[in-house]
Amino acid sequence: MTSGLAFSRTTDMMHATFFCSKLNTRKSRLCPQFSGLKPGVLYQRMLDDNGEWFNADLAAKMNLKSRSPPASKPVLASGTLEWGWYSAMSTEGKGKGTQVGGSSNQDSMAAVPLGTMDLFGIFDGHGEFGHKVSAYVANNLPDQIRQRLPEIEKAGMDEGRATLPLQEAFRETHQSLLAQKKFDTFLSGSTCIIVLVAGEANQKRMIVANAGDCRCIVCTEGWGGKLITTQISVDQSPDRPDERKRIEKNGGIVGMVDVSLERPSVISVEAAAKKGADLGPARVFWPDGSWEPPFDSCFPGLAMSRSLGDSVLDDLGVFPDPEVYTRAVKPKDRFLVIASDGVWQG
Repeated sequence: MTSGLAFSRTTDMMHATFFCSKLNTRKSRLCPQFSGLKPGVLYQRMLDDNGEWFNADLAAKMNLKSRSPPASKPVLASGTLEWGWYSAMSTEGKGKGTQVGGSSNQDSMAAVPLGTMDLFGIFDGHGEFGHKVSAYVANNLPDQIRQRLPEIEKAGMDEGRATLPLQEAFRETHQSLLAQKKFDTFLSGSTCIIVLVAGEANQKRMIVANAGDCRCIVCTEGWGGKLITTQISVDQSPDRPDERKRIEKNGGIVGMVDVSLERPSVISVEAAAKKGADLGPARVFWPDGSWEPPFDSCFPGLAMSRSLGDSVLDDLGVFPDPEVYTRAVKPKDRFLVIASDGVWQG
């Protein structure tokens, strides 16, 4: 049985990929290039705007060369955990960069052995300090989950029982993120999706926890070797009916900015559809007049309904609680993919 994990982000100038190969039931280990490295975040902002490695020490240990041409896809990390073999890749994309954070790469990845489980995660930052938020979450969330492993183990395939400890882990990470003083999280945050793989050989299960608009799919071999994809997680976008109801109940506005108006203003999802204009994704806003100019009418415009950080929207129902899904790993499953919104929307 083969299985995999892939990640990509094009809207903030990068493309990154985890890709797992053959299922491995041997004792957890990392590949030789990780000798002496602490298992944890394998990827944090691969290249800066000048093409230099952000994590120069890791690049040196892995014998990575200087910046490759943008068309290439340099391998950043690979290894073997109890569940299987994986690798991580990253290169520039063609996007315009985030609205506030610019064109810098703001995403982080994690592949962490947690004793009885393996954790794989994607953390998609946004805002001025989005890269720092995603790295913080990638560094701290696995430890919060580790503390709750007995509860998650006992939950088995019961999504309801698995939800509470995972929500607690996400909330604790969110609160510690807001409490730290090294960088501001008022207008910076990160979405997050993690996959826990647990169980003995031939009895493995996946536990997926998602906060934001990242996504997890599984590819299964069907008749004639044809691959069939199954979406495991559900995006948490502001215009999803249940998410929109919660935000509007808390006083938030869900809509899009119409820049064609004399005074750019937020219009409803329904008005945008009726107008037939492509105004981008639905976003979360404070009511008009809540802030001083120039933020009085279109602030802050977050394009997801759940995230870690983004304290400006805490009172409007944008919270870090993940939705949790469980799935048994089946004999015909070949690989899974977790990716940020850029790969699904691009």
